Amino acid sequence: MIRVISGLNVSQTGHNKLGKPLTITRLFDAPRALVWKVWTEPEYVMRWWGPEGFTAPVVKIDLSVGGTYLFCMRSPDGRDYWSTGVYREIIPSERIVATDNFADEKGNIVPSVYYGIIGDRSPELKVTVTFSEQKGRTKFTLLHEGFPQGHMSDLAEVGWNQSLDKFALLLDELTGLQDKKAMTVDEFVETRVLPEFQPVVVMLRKLMREAAPDVKEGIMYGIPAYTGRKPLAVISPTKKGITFAFSHGAEFEDKYSLLKGKGKISKHVKISNIQDIDKDALRYYIRQALEFDAK
Repeated sequence: MIRVISGLNVSQTGHNKLGKPLTITRLFDAPRALVWKVWTEPEYVMRWWGPEGFTAPVVKIDLSVGGTYLFCMRSPDGRDYWSTGVYREIIPSERIVATDNFADEKGNIVPSVYYGIIGDRSPELKVTVTFSEQKGRTKFTLLHEGFPQGHMSDLAEVGWNQSLDKFALLLDELTGLQDKKAMTVDEFVETRVLPEFQPVVVMLRKLMREAAPDVKEGIMYGIPAYTGRKPLAVISPTKKGITFAFSHGAEFEDKYSLLKGKGKISKHVKISNIQDIDKDALRYYIRQALEFDAK
């Protein structure tokens, strides 16, 4: 499936005997369902397939016993390398066994010399991958069999490891997004707000509960937000303090002259210390936010 190929001829000393199978084990900090999804769905495979510097412009998968796959791996110099195979065994979320062959762009099996790899090669290789749950993580094992004796398996090992590094980065990205969506406001304050500014957020949340008890509090666009019929306000932490922004702040009356910002719609109040909070002024702004939401 994956091999490091420079685009130049790679010689392989001829041997009739098979070499040792290649085995790679990784522990991914992601649930098994997600690891399976990223391994088997084309839109994800296109983002990690191939060694460092390679892309995957074409990924076709018929994930069924007897179904086939066709992958294109494009080198940094623009040369395409195609591979294909047949799925022999599939246990959802647990195990996949598939054959592995060099191919042309139409999926026809071709010999290794087609890509400048000279030497004996098994008619087809076999790849077995397993996925096992381990306390919220996933143990992943890959077994690649059928290599002739020589250095072809060494090239495959380098290629697989570089590709699995990309696979792990994609999982980190996806689990980060999931964590952000699932995060509560309490968790946000604890993990995303500097300790010196956490009392400010606590006070702002208390004011919102008192002045706008029917407004929903939650995470929106990665930060705490308050929503009625429409978004009313958000709390955004910075390295210098807390920004409390109102969606229609640019239309508010501002007898306290605390609203800042150049936007034509929203305006905000900047707070760096709990002693700086003018509760009367903030209640005044919250009341106007509710009035605009009711219109």
